[in-house]
Amino acid sequence: MNDRPHWPGSASDDPAGICILACEALAQFSPKSLALLSEALGAALANESVLAMVLPLGGKASWELDMDWFMAAEKRELEAFARDAFDLSERISNSEKPVIAAIGGSLSGPAAELALACQRVVIANTPALRVSFSLARFALPPFLNAARRMQQIIGAELAFALLTDGRECTPSNCLAMQLANELVAADQLMPRAIASARREASSAGAKAATLAFDLAQADLAQPLGEREQPIARAVYDALLDAREGAEIQNERAARRFASAALGSISRAMVATFHGALSRANQLARRPLGFSERRFQHVGVLGAGLMGAGIACVAARSGSDVVLLDRDQAALDRGMAALHREAQSALKGERESADEGKAWLARIHPTLDFDDLKGCDIVVEAVFEDAAIKAEATRHAEARLASNALFATNTSTLPISRLAKASIRPAHFIGLHFFSPVPRMPLLEVICGKQTSAETLAHALDFARALGKTPIIVNDHRGFYTSRVIMTYQLEAFEMLAAGIPPAAVEAAGTASGMPLSPLFLSDSVALDLIHQIVTENRREAGTSEAPTPGQALLATMVGELGRPGRKARRGFYDYDEDGKRALWPGIASLVSKPPEIEPDIAALALRLLDVQALEAVRCLDEGVITAPGDGDLGAVLGWNFARWTGGPLAYIDTQGTPEFVKRCDGNAALFGARFAVPDALRELASHQGRVHAHDWSRPARPS
Repeated sequence: MNDRPHWPGSASDDPAGICILACEALAQFSPKSLALLSEALGAALANESVLAMVLPLGGKASWELDMDWFMAAEKRELEAFARDAFDLSERISNSEKPVIAAIGGSLSGPAAELALACQRVVIANTPALRVSFSLARFALPPFLNAARRMQQIIGAELAFALLTDGRECTPSNCLAMQLANELVAADQLMPRAIASARREASSAGAKAATLAFDLAQADLAQPLGEREQPIARAVYDALLDAREGAEIQNERAARRFASAALGSISRAMVATFHGALSRANQLARRPLGFSERRFQHVGVLGAGLMGAGIACVAARSGSDVVLLDRDQAALDRGMAALHREAQSALKGERESADEGKAWLARIHPTLDFDDLKGCDIVVEAVFEDAAIKAEATRHAEARLASNALFATNTSTLPISRLAKASIRPAHFIGLHFFSPVPRMPLLEVICGKQTSAETLAHALDFARALGKTPIIVNDHRGFYTSRVIMTYQLEAFEMLAAGIPPAAVEAAGTASGMPLSPLFLSDSVALDLIHQIVTENRREAGTSEAPTPGQALLATMVGELGRPGRKARRGFYDYDEDGKRALWPGIASLVSKPPEIEPDIAALALRLLDVQALEAVRCLDEGVITAPGDGDLGAVLGWNFARWTGGPLAYIDTQGTPEFVKRCDGNAALFGARFAVPDALRELASHQGRVHAHDWSRPARPS
């Protein structure tokens, strides 16, 4: 393809006068590509033979922000870039010659904003195609006037939601919201876009009329404070600016974009969602010297929620899957769940009916361990009990070839201990999947004491084959993700036990940016499971100290009151048959008298974030994780740690280690040793050091 935009000319199969604004150089959004498209637009507008234009977007023309340029750019460059981008979108929007956007693949941010500037949008009805209208994952506000255009079409409230949370829209979502005008088959995208351009060019008044709106009537709540949700304020201000003239909008948008881009929060989010994510997906930490392994045959032990999910992603990757359970009823339930997943994917436009049938056909349900013969890897996902897992391991390994991998899916049990049941511990590894497996992107790859480098390399190959993002973790009870998220829940229990009203505890979780409030999350995980883990952790540690007030409250809820959580419709919340919930009034009778002063929600929110960040540092200090990037990535992908921070370790660096340590010391004086600061972090704070700049590498210390 040429490096300049082109148009078909007068060939019989191409309508004359339709300019296709497409070239390889328009693949990324940068000053160079912006100038190139602006030049092409100007040439097309000046050429009398051009009647209309088609702008292909998605796929190679994803117009993702050029991150290499972005990270090196200075303030004046960022502001100039944003001004030029705004001007280009206005030229497209006001063009007397129609510009038709043809969306053929997933896109986000600038590309989606460009599409909204066009007179019409034609989008391919392709499974897995997604459109996100913001760069919220980098804490960057819109800067091509999407706020005004979306507000005109869908209203201020929905525009605010789409631009602040970065949610992805399916093609039918875009059509239903009128953010796209036509939904077409993928192979008809360009012909239909060209036909649409021709119709628009020949119709009177081709340019779309400006939609009137009244911001004063919009039901748009004030965003949370900038510390909690920095992008919310920027988007809110952009929506307010829609009342101003284009020149004022442009200038404010440019300053807002540059300010966010150079801010510590955006930089932290870029480091996680671009840098660490790219390195993990490229298997940058894969041991060298081992050829890539492919997995044609995969075995899964256990057809429950996790096992069925693992079978699903393995079959979708193209592997033949043996799904084994101990009784037919369990297998039938597992296969029924898989059929529901296929229907859900079809309804959600994630795959076609034929694709669903194909991967289901690759799954072979069985009760016979002999069917595991020939498997390249077996993933054990049976009940979270060491004895049951040991029995499954012995039966499966007796049928496997000597070079086959055996992986255990466990969220808490030490890998080295489970590997004692293996006759080949060098080939034994932990693969901690997250529920629901088909949706959650993270895979925690846990090395036991005897896990070989070759096994780790091939386990990472398996992760990539499944489309999962892997982080490498050394063995420890709870590993990394389960260990840290537990502190969020346990700290909420301590708050409750101290008399802080449950509604305030839940409000603090939401204000911190966590997607689920701590008590509701605990109910959903199951209070009896959390109690079991706490009890086992205390036994492992050999502690003789009395349970903390929060732990005692948990024991009362589970043991004395029989309130194990959402599964029984009785936990910190009461649940009706439709799933609606209300905080259980009886909590007040179990805890201390509420404090007389009103709870400070912002202070409680910081406390909930701090306790998680501190535990993440301990995991670094103990060698459970060995790279801060892995810690941040595992947090935001594994348990959705407040995404606006870029992760718990980036959160510390953003504030500065001295400020974080000072606050933890204050909490330690008030609440105890759970806020004690590791010596390594205190040393960093003494010279203004950063967690991400420190060398945390050390020999692993698995339990």
